[in-house]
Amino acid sequence: MAVNTVAFLLVVLSLLATPVHPQSDPCDTANAVSGNTNFHLSVTPLDFSTNTSYNVTVDGSSNFTSVQLQAVDSSSNTSLGQWSSGVGVSSCPSGHLLYNASSSSVTVQWTSPNVTAPVEIRAFIAENGTLFLLKRELTQASTVPPVSANTTAESSNATNPTNSPAPNQTSANSTGSAATVNGTTVTSMTTKGPSSTTKSGSDRATYSGCILIAIVHSMLPLLLSGRQAS
Repeated sequence: MAVNTVAFLLVVLSLLATPVHPQSDPCDTANAVSGNTNFHLSVTPLDFSTNTSYNVTVDGSSNFTSVQLQAVDSSSNTSLGQWSSGVGVSSCPSGHLLYNASSSSVTVQWTSPNVTAPVEIRAFIAENGTLFLLKRELTQASTVPPVSANTTAESSNATNPTNSPAPNQTSANSTGSAATVNGTTVTSMTTKGPSSTTKSGSDRATYSGCILIAIVHSMLPLLLSGRQAS
């Protein structure tokens, strides 16, 4: 009887000496470690827009035991938007989504509220007793102002001045004059510039030479007839 009592007491003492580890709270993120090469967090679409549905996916090369997803204001750390429900999906007291199931991949929909960017998507991934943190930031898409047609036309004219007049380009007018000497008509052409009203020196010389030739030509018969008469 005494032996049985001693054995019972030893068993009780051994049980009391065994440490009891309470189950970790999957909603507790105080001890999260940044980064994990085994898992990847993706969010589509990539840019932030109000009242838009996003696919938030966590996948990896090994299984996780739970994933807590958060969408927060980057500056105030306030929870934003609405997470969709599904199998294995619940909520933490803070309002963040919790997927408390063993898997290597999960995709959940999140709907953005009517706020301004940026918004940060966080994934707290529990693997082998360690909690890892992955982040993605959603920012407003940049907009480029359209190029107006007038700006394009002005730029084209500046680089291709095909319609611009050539510098110092002027037009010339041609005028003609005629003189009659002893029945012979002599014509002289003179080219004028836009503002010129007098003949150039070479034109006057040509005109005088033509008149002289006409005079000699008209007097030549008189000279010949006078020589014959003598």
